[in-house]
Amino acid sequence: MLEVLTLPSSPATDSQAVAAVIVGGQGSRPGLFNGPAALIVTSDGRVLVLEQGNSRIQAVDVNGNPVYCFSRPSVGSAPASALSGLDQGLVSTSLRSVFSDAGCPLSSLWRVQDGSNIYQLAASSSGITVTWSGSALSNTWTITDSSTPSAQVFTCTLDGANIDVANSSGVTLFSVPAADLSTLNSGAVAADIYSGLSTQSITLVAPVSVTGNGLSLSSSDVDSLCQGQVPPDLASSLSARGITLSNSATVSSNITVQVNTAGSQWTITDPAGPSTYQITNQSGAGAIVQLVPFVPPHPGPGKAAMTYKSIGTELKGYIYTLGYTGDGTAVTDFLLDIYQPDGQFLARTGGMNAGRMTVDMWRNVFTLNFESFLGPGDRTEPSVSTWTPSTY
Repeated sequence: MLEVLTLPSSPATDSQAVAAVIVGGQGSRPGLFNGPAALIVTSDGRVLVLEQGNSRIQAVDVNGNPVYCFSRPSVGSAPASALSGLDQGLVSTSLRSVFSDAGCPLSSLWRVQDGSNIYQLAASSSGITVTWSGSALSNTWTITDSSTPSAQVFTCTLDGANIDVANSSGVTLFSVPAADLSTLNSGAVAADIYSGLSTQSITLVAPVSVTGNGLSLSSSDVDSLCQGQVPPDLASSLSARGITLSNSATVSSNITVQVNTAGSQWTITDPAGPSTYQITNQSGAGAIVQLVPFVPPHPGPGKAAMTYKSIGTELKGYIYTLGYTGDGTAVTDFLLDIYQPDGQFLARTGGMNAGRMTVDMWRNVFTLNFESFLGPGDRTEPSVSTWTPSTY
């Protein structure tokens, strides 16, 4: 676990002391740890944890949430025209196509909010399904029971302020208030319908199923949603179900866009993945890389297992790790590895045999050595070395 303590502005007794916030826990998913050997806080506030058990360097924030900051190999490249709208937080259909072609399609989920009403829109190859509070938005329902030798089937149709209930021959038996559609949309038979059937001397035999026609829009409406616009046919489709959509309704996507540099770099997050990507405008084309919250450390020579001791970082975000192969009894067992800020392996220095190390903001490495010396009064003291970066 990771404990984060906010230092108080003044002293306090033990009984009044502020407790640390405990985050994390044991595991392998993002935000959990297994065998943490060391940690360091970067200049931009991330906490990098070097995990022996999970064999990775993981980035979390001070609340223990994973930070997606390390890059994987390139996802692909998008034409400049596909980047339009990113500064406004919109992901175009052409940019979505780039992700799909790369084998990592973005989820197609939107919300249309009209006052307190929120409609969920989910696009698929067959169209766009619209729901409200997880319930279907139907205007026609089929009620089927388990009578023998053949099931009884009734059709319910919304007609203005009423719902007409008809038998399998299409003959309307009675009507109930349109307010009962919420019960039908939840897959249940309204009490009014049971009462109406009872007056017709009809008894439903359990189990009873209710199937609605739902509400689906054309796949072509994805273009409007990607532009942050309410599809034109949504209002008419809702109206056919007794719902009035106002002109103030707004559209939002579950895909979030963070503008790092306007017109130049963006981070988009797909929580349904969950996946995070960074898009950089390079010479008129968008270079796309996936971001992850952890990276595996570079293996030892011959892919030998490493035992890790320390992790450090400097002002520009380069990451340093100290560890050893084997049992660590030889000077050559010790290795100092350097990673780029995006987690890509950069360089390795052998023979840095030390128990611990840290890095300052100017890339000077300080090591706590195994070698000792006699200090004042012949007192045995540990030695500390400074390793200065090369100058080219």
